[in-house]
Amino acid sequence: MDIKFVRRLWNALCTQRAILGFSFLVSLAEQVFDLLSPYFSGMALTALTVGAYRESFAWLGVGFAIGIVDRFISWRRNHLNNKVSYELTTHVSRSTLERVTLLSVGQFRSINSGQLQMIVGRGENAFWALMNTLLFMITPALLQIVGSVIALFFIDVRIGGMAFVTMIFAFALILHANRLYIPKIDEEQQRESKLGRDYSEFVRNMPLVLTHGRTSEMVDDYMGQRLELDSFGMQLWTGFSNLGEMRSYLLWIAGWSIRAYAFWLVARGELAIGMLIPALSWLGGVTSILGTLQYQQRQVISQVTSIKRYFALIDLEPAVTVSENPIRPARFDGEIRMVDVSFEYPTYKVDEDDIQQGDARSALYDVNLRIPAGKRVAIVGPSGAGKSTLVGLIMRAYDPSSGAVLIDGYDLPLIDLVAWRDAIGYVEQDVKLFDRSLRFNIGMGRTLSDTEIDEIAKMAQLDDLRSRLTQGWDTVVGENGIRLSGGEKQRVGIARALARKPRVLVLDEATSSLDTVNEYKIRRAIEESSSGRTTVIVAHRLSTVVSADFIIVMENGRVIAQGTHQELSGECELYRELVQHQMYGTVNGNETTAPIN
Repeated sequence: MDIKFVRRLWNALCTQRAILGFSFLVSLAEQVFDLLSPYFSGMALTALTVGAYRESFAWLGVGFAIGIVDRFISWRRNHLNNKVSYELTTHVSRSTLERVTLLSVGQFRSINSGQLQMIVGRGENAFWALMNTLLFMITPALLQIVGSVIALFFIDVRIGGMAFVTMIFAFALILHANRLYIPKIDEEQQRESKLGRDYSEFVRNMPLVLTHGRTSEMVDDYMGQRLELDSFGMQLWTGFSNLGEMRSYLLWIAGWSIRAYAFWLVARGELAIGMLIPALSWLGGVTSILGTLQYQQRQVISQVTSIKRYFALIDLEPAVTVSENPIRPARFDGEIRMVDVSFEYPTYKVDEDDIQQGDARSALYDVNLRIPAGKRVAIVGPSGAGKSTLVGLIMRAYDPSSGAVLIDGYDLPLIDLVAWRDAIGYVEQDVKLFDRSLRFNIGMGRTLSDTEIDEIAKMAQLDDLRSRLTQGWDTVVGENGIRLSGGEKQRVGIARALARKPRVLVLDEATSSLDTVNEYKIRRAIEESSSGRTTVIVAHRLSTVVSADFIIVMENGRVIAQGTHQELSGECELYRELVQHQMYGTVNGNETTAPIN
């Protein structure tokens, strides 16, 4: 473990240092008493060999008392270890959520979700496991090794010296293994991360795979990668195990050599026979623990590699920063302005133990617009025009690369981020739902009564749904709302947006994938819910945008026209093409075979 990593690990434990320090002191006390017990047994045997029976029993009594204290300390240490384990688990989870929730919406969208879940999941587990291994396995083991070697010096300098050389030799082999295998373990975990991402996508898109009849091809592709990883891992850990076995064999030879030397000293009368008990006990502890450290070493190397990636994620600087003294308006009017706004999408690459920002992709160029408070505005344009990117800037999913976004005249980065997002109701094209009740999905943490939800549902054209559900608003909707139709999911999304009584309502392609009946219901819901609110509607369908107070037309990341439906129909060629496509199924004079709604 390098110094930078150790320092970062120490900083991550800032709130747990006191209890960890106390746990270390308890472990130290336990090891001291463990060392004393065989010593007093040896003293009792020495006294017995010279006929000092009373002294022998006195030494045994002291050893027995030491053992009682040792057992008590061990019991309390186990109790403390359980407490530390639970507190560490809670601390790691809380720290992860506190850091990850600081990242912007855009950063989450730029990192593969399967890879992100694997980094967080493995990192949290490895963090807890590493601390558990260090505190409750390696630390006591190292204390016992060092204490035993010091105690052996106390019995005989020559035996202590031989044990010391053995200890240094074993630690040198451990460091050599670290230098040799850490890069290879990094590579293995990088491959596992990619495989986990592919597996997550495979499972998530299983309906697509099944309907296209490509099950065997996808399984073969995954298993091919799996077998390559298994082969790499087998070679890696076979080499690691061979090195560990060689180390264990050398330690075994060293241990028996020192034992033979101790017996030779007794035979020559240079060491009391009773001292063989503590000498052999301490020596056995040194050699056996040094031998078992190879298994813990393998765990630690893997854990450290996972934690480095985890730290790289949670140390990622948020793309959207929060002002130290943010503005918190008593009420938002909802006027939105963009002044010379340009934007480039950042990309992120997970590479070994780091997450690096990649090449940016331009999406908006010199956008200037004004959306008056309380007005309903539609944004239209072909796919890739920058409509959703513009909406993301309004919601502060990202900050512009240049220019300014102004809310009620305030520069958006100066406004309290939580207050601004709490003032926005957002409905995306593909509404995301939790596998929980409708009440939870609409309230999103807010406690709502049936009466409150009924009022919201009426505005969202969702009031007919409750009567068809056996458990009303407490009905669980299934994973991502699988028990609801597409139209019902969209209306739940609108209800969720309205539950916060937003000053600004943003609908990003909320009707694009619906049939005519559901599209009509959603349109009615939009008309009902947008009254008195600044409403931004991104849409392709003519029926959704014609009633807007004015329309913004975008193409290739630029705003090319603004005006009412009537004005744009006469002045903007692209808008006329979009209208013509919706009404007659033609674009640039060519007939289309797509159905027109």
